[in-house]
Amino acid sequence: MNSDISIANRYRRTVNLAEAFLCGALAGAALGIAFAPAPGSETRARLRARARKGRDQASEIIEQGRTALERQKRRAEALVDRSRTHVRDQVRHVSKAVDEGRAAASDVRARGQRALENIRREGTEAVADVKSAYNEARSRTAGSGSEK
Repeated sequence: MNSDISIANRYRRTVNLAEAFLCGALAGAALGIAFAPAPGSETRARLRARARKGRDQASEIIEQGRTALERQKRRAEALVDRSRTHVRDQVRHVSKAVDEGRAAASDVRARGQRALENIRREGTEAVADVKSAYNEARSRTAGSGSEK
């Protein structure tokens, strides 16, 4: 963006320079007429030649400004293209990381569910073993109490 402003400023300076040159040429022409010892037709011919030369120089300066502006425009477009490519690459990179993160989270969730199922199963088996041992101990105690 800063380079766009710089380009516009350079173009304005070029145009201002061309305008200043033309004004100077006209002022010189007026002074030349006022102080010219040559006849009017000769003076007018010289003025036309100088005006033509000034117009040609101004046209050349303006064309150089246009050329510089086009060059800067191409550079800016190339920069925008590179930036778009970089952003696209970064979006792909982030998307890949997100996908890998989702896959890892899914894997962790599945392992956690399997571990929870194992704990439940082992807990259920442990409770059944404790109940069985309790019932067995109770029946032994109940059986030994009747023998006394």
